[in-house]
Amino acid sequence: MLRKTCTRCDKRSFSSDASNRWICPYCQKDLTHVLAEPSEMRCRRWPLRVFKLIRSRNS
Repeated sequence: MLRKTCTRCDKRSFSSDASNRWICPYCQKDLTHVLAEPSEMRCRRWPLRVFKLIRSRNS
C-alpha cells in the first residue's frame, strides 16, 4: 500500500497502484507527480469477546 500527502490540504491518501493518475480525495488536487511513500500497515487486534461472538454464531 502506498501513501501520498497532498501539497494543498496536507491530508494523506492511499492506493495500491501509483502508476495511474492520483487525485486527492479531499481537495481534488492532482498528486500524480508527488512522491509516493510506503504506508505503515497496522493490524488492529480484535477484542476476545468479538471472536467468542463469531464462534458462538457459527456453532
